[in-house]
Amino acid sequence: MNNNIQLGLYGLSRFYVQSDGYPVNRLKDSIKTLQLAWQNNIKRVDTAPGYGSGGADLLLRMASETGHDFKVSSKIGLNLETNTFNTNNSELQKEAKRVHEIYGKRLSSVLLHSPTVDYLKSTTRLVDTLLSLKSWLGQSVHLGVSLANPSDIQYLLNLGLDFSLSVQFNFSWLDWRVIPFLDKCSGLHLIARSVFGSGLIPLLDDVDVRSQSVDGYFPPSDIRSTWNLEKILSNAHTEVNSFYEARQKMKDLTLSQFVLLFYQFFPHIHQIVLGPANPTELSSLIDALSYDMSKIIRKYPTYESITSR
Repeated sequence: MNNNIQLGLYGLSRFYVQSDGYPVNRLKDSIKTLQLAWQNNIKRVDTAPGYGSGGADLLLRMASETGHDFKVSSKIGLNLETNTFNTNNSELQKEAKRVHEIYGKRLSSVLLHSPTVDYLKSTTRLVDTLLSLKSWLGQSVHLGVSLANPSDIQYLLNLGLDFSLSVQFNFSWLDWRVIPFLDKCSGLHLIARSVFGSGLIPLLDDVDVRSQSVDGYFPPSDIRSTWNLEKILSNAHTEVNSFYEARQKMKDLTLSQFVLLFYQFFPHIHQIVLGPANPTELSSLIDALSYDMSKIIRKYPTYESITSR
């Protein structure tokens, strides 16, 4: 299964500056995490220009110097400082060329980074962009879209492309927005990310939010302390309740095992992006990847069967 795993560099690259209010990692821990990934046959990474203000690129250069030439999936189009998507076709091509110059033969995928829904709805413009990028990058580099809203996948179902489009989106026990569209995604290469629900799944595992307050769970230095957690969890009440139903049945599993169990119910998913912040977190996930879940799947063949009473 490790061949179907990508190592996300967003968290690991936060040793350079404090990014978005999340804790800063130690460089040596990030390097050890990459080394551990390589040793366990996780040799693909998910990154983007600007991750860690250049920290991600530094990590990959240091890894390459020790013979760890990870295959790279990168993204273009999103200005991380302004959170705006660049709709200019020629500028997107320039970004793609810069990414190609940085990674060369290691570059395996280029994804449009969080394009707006209006851009996705403009099928002609989107297809024109993808075809021009494909023409320049060639057949060896996969093209795709990294969605801000998973349900926007509906605009990618019938583009009429002559190549398989990769689509990356949030998908976990706490985010089911893509489920209604999965059976229509034939021909798309589906990549799930945010497997721990932006850190909210560990919160649910620690606190029964149906009866207990989550005020103060995240420290003031963590941006999630500014989120309206009650509203977020209330809006996801179906997923929250289903999480607890399933977790009660699977309480003997570690949290990492339970998190990865979710994807066993969805063979539509081709790859998963894991975003550990340190070697300990990655080690837990690697152990979970080796866990035999076949007995669980025979007993609970669908996610509905394990999340219902």
